[in-house]
Amino acid sequence: MEKLHVLLFGKLSIASTDTNRPTVINNYKVQELLCFLLLNQRKPFSREYLATLLWPENGSFQAKKYLRKTLWQFQTGLQKLGFPDGQTILNIDAEWCQINQSGPLWCDVTAFEQAFAITRDTLDSQLTPEKAQQLQEAVNLYQGDLLEGWYQDWCLLERERLQRIYLLILDKLINYCARHERYELGVFYGQKSLRCDPARERTHRRLMKMHYLCSNRTEAVRQFRQCRQILQQELNVQPTERTHLLLEHIKTDRLPKPLPRKSQWQSSEKLPSNSFAELPDILQRLEHASQQLATIQNQMKQDIEAVKQHWRHSKINGTVEETVEETVGETAVLYTVPITQQKPKI
Repeated sequence: MEKLHVLLFGKLSIASTDTNRPTVINNYKVQELLCFLLLNQRKPFSREYLATLLWPENGSFQAKKYLRKTLWQFQTGLQKLGFPDGQTILNIDAEWCQINQSGPLWCDVTAFEQAFAITRDTLDSQLTPEKAQQLQEAVNLYQGDLLEGWYQDWCLLERERLQRIYLLILDKLINYCARHERYELGVFYGQKSLRCDPARERTHRRLMKMHYLCSNRTEAVRQFRQCRQILQQELNVQPTERTHLLLEHIKTDRLPKPLPRKSQWQSSEKLPSNSFAELPDILQRLEHASQQLATIQNQMKQDIEAVKQHWRHSKINGTVEETVEETVGETAVLYTVPITQQKPKI
């Protein structure tokens, strides 16, 4: 069945799925009416409300007259696109107008919001590959800010709302990539996030970790410098202490890589009864994990001794330390920050 295909992200596009039919809905007010109703398709709007929204500078009588003409132009355009009955797209009566949600219509924003709604209440740690794929498809739909070049109040509000959803989706995908050790893909989504909001310091930190986990310490340091420059230019501030601490741990190679996930290899997994071909690989991975655990235990012993020395020193000099937690994938990393201990007044 032929459908009306509407793209609202980036530059507006209205077309029929039949590529032989040219787009004929070029009237600006017709486009504005369609876009507003599409973005609010669950709700009917009175003709008076729509007339005032589209022609605020005109009186009620004149604005309603313009609305009637615009609705007629819209239905005429639909007929030229191959939709003989305009009611298949719009439900219109003497007082109300609304998008027909069951009509032959596809809109990128609608599909984008549906994908987010499916995963909105899902914890990042419970995101399945199927749901992650739906989020990836939603990211692909976001080809630019909503209706680029439009500056009506209602459009600006919707643009900001959809941009926030886009950033939330990217956050979920970045976390998903980190948990499944897909660091290069995580960098890809992080860069998309920064193109949308360059001064988002949290995203800069995530990219620093991703680059480091890709064994690219140089790029991780470069990411910090970019973060510092953008924050200075846009907000006239410096990166937080948390970001500086992450940089120091990256420079000194003290940011441990996460252990292999249980979902990637499971000791309780049943092996085929007639084959032991995978045993050498499993043993190699177990030995690697054992070596990593030994390294971490060694580091912990050194850190515990260092903490004891710092604590003894702090009792003499009147300073203590605050512990800050940072995560890499599913591994928690603790940083210690010296803070001054207030001496009681006598």
